[in-house]
Amino acid sequence: MFLAAAWLAPGSAAAEPLKPAIERAVRAATFEIVVPKIAETDRIEYERPLPWDMVPFSIRNDPYYSIGTAFAIGRNEFVSASHVFASWVGSLYGQPLLRSAAGTIHEIDRVLKFSGHQDFVVFTLKDPPTVRPLQAATGPEMNSEVHAVGNALGDGIVIRSGLLTSETPEQEDGRWRWYRFSAAASPGNSGGPLVNGEGRVIGVIVAASPAENLNFALPIRHVLENPAGAARIEMRLNYQLPVMPFGVTDNLRLEIPLPLGLPELASRLLDGMNGHGDRVRDRYRSELADRLFPRSPAAARMTLQPYDARTPRIIRYGDDREWSPDELSGKTTAALPHGGEVLAGAIAGTAVVRVRKPDNQALAGLMANSRMQMDMALKAVTWARQIGSEWVRIISLGPADRDERFEDGYGRRWQVRTWRLDPMDLVAVALLMPVPDGFVALMRLSPTGRGHANVEELKFLADYLYLTYGGTLPQWQEFMALGDLRPRVFDEVSIEYAADRRLRFRSPRFESLILNVYADVSDRSTLTLETGYLVEGESVVWDITGLRFSEDAQNPFSCSIRRQARVPPEIGGTLRRDWLRMVERAPPYDARPHLDDRYPRVRKVYAPPSAPGEEPAFVYDVGFRVETFMDLESLRLVHAQFQAGFRLRE
Repeated sequence: MFLAAAWLAPGSAAAEPLKPAIERAVRAATFEIVVPKIAETDRIEYERPLPWDMVPFSIRNDPYYSIGTAFAIGRNEFVSASHVFASWVGSLYGQPLLRSAAGTIHEIDRVLKFSGHQDFVVFTLKDPPTVRPLQAATGPEMNSEVHAVGNALGDGIVIRSGLLTSETPEQEDGRWRWYRFSAAASPGNSGGPLVNGEGRVIGVIVAASPAENLNFALPIRHVLENPAGAARIEMRLNYQLPVMPFGVTDNLRLEIPLPLGLPELASRLLDGMNGHGDRVRDRYRSELADRLFPRSPAAARMTLQPYDARTPRIIRYGDDREWSPDELSGKTTAALPHGGEVLAGAIAGTAVVRVRKPDNQALAGLMANSRMQMDMALKAVTWARQIGSEWVRIISLGPADRDERFEDGYGRRWQVRTWRLDPMDLVAVALLMPVPDGFVALMRLSPTGRGHANVEELKFLADYLYLTYGGTLPQWQEFMALGDLRPRVFDEVSIEYAADRRLRFRSPRFESLILNVYADVSDRSTLTLETGYLVEGESVVWDITGLRFSEDAQNPFSCSIRRQARVPPEIGGTLRRDWLRMVERAPPYDARPHLDDRYPRVRKVYAPPSAPGEEPAFVYDVGFRVETFMDLESLRLVHAQFQAGFRLRE
């Protein structure tokens, strides 16, 4: 259900009810704010029929959703809380309307006053009802009786009594004082009048303390004294990406000339808020660049070691105050036909999905089919719709409504796709990127009005994806044929594969030739390319840092190539000790067979030229491993053939 954002607590303090004549006058001047329901769509599919019988009869049969309350304060002048209208900005619902107790619908005409920080709006109607407006009382006494009037829980106008308990300063810098009162208020009361025992309005109900029955109202004098002519939003906001504990504080300041029609005001508010969000993210990147990955000194260790990321990871600032790829939480898997599989987990408020496509599904066709992509993802990502007290899982969203391209800071090319969930006023946003055996995705389910902000934050988060690329050799052929949808780094890579003959890999950094003489190079063979972040001068680049080739399970031969950047002495520990063994060609990097987890392995180190006494900037660890018995002479022969196919190019 579409409800206003304020969460208001139940309960009330003892007070005398309003006299009948006063109560009738207050009710007559108070209106529901409603929006037309959105029609159901066949495009969304659920795992079972929606249990509409779980929804109360009156709500189920009402053509409108109730979202708040408004009241008359003058001749064709009505007041409500601005957050009731702000919650509608950018939504899929039709324009808010006023509904009287008799069920008459009134269309809003012009907005005269709007304050986002003091949380009020004043507007007119196109066909105003004949109603006596509420009179104002601007100086109520503390501990006097008050009555909260409004559309509590969407069930129509109710009046509940309590006391005016105190005044409390506005939270940011105390520019004004809120009234606090003990009369009960609930979702839907927002924007309703807080009246005294004589039925005079003393405030506009706006919010509540979540853990106690002390609710908040804006004194009515601020509404009356505030000049017309401009809609104003003044908010202090803190922004941070959810993979790190630090952010920036920024003041949102919007001023839009009034009067305006509600749709035009909503459009300008949405543009203003989205533009401000974009500017804050840009400022965040700029001002915190030396603390963010990859420029932060806390990222140095991560650029020096590889991580297993066949399941995607997100680079995150951890409790150890280091940047490193974090594993997903709450991982779930689901099988797809023909050997496919979906794995999903969560991190940073985002669903991260890894789809291994069915064997009979072409990669290019999958990346072109937005419905198929989302249907597969929803096998492991649980998105559901609440009907009454029950949740019904969504299994399909149909084709995407938006399809664009985006290139992240490391040249990885993503599809940006969104799906509207009209009846829920939600939008599914996703960034999708192909890998040789399927695709990965970053996904969120967002309120429609926050769709732009969530897409832009996912684009920001895309730079923090850590991923290993792997697949069978035929899958690599499909992937390389994708052209401008694969990461830019692959534009300079060639993978030549001839079944039962050879595999040749070539990049600007290294190349390798694997022959069928000593390895079973077939359609069952797999190639895995490790990627990492390399420091080059003043910049950090994302590139291919290693290669692993494996035969099928019946012929367990594998070979690997791994780039290792110089590990400075100040890093120390295992990383530094292993680096020195590589530089010195000490075991196990001495090109001699040794046992690795009980199986024979041979490793050799290659390094670029360096000055005498200086450590090289990087080395390559090149070797192979067999999970079966092989005599020493055979090991030496395979080693010589494999090493002959390696060439250092950088």
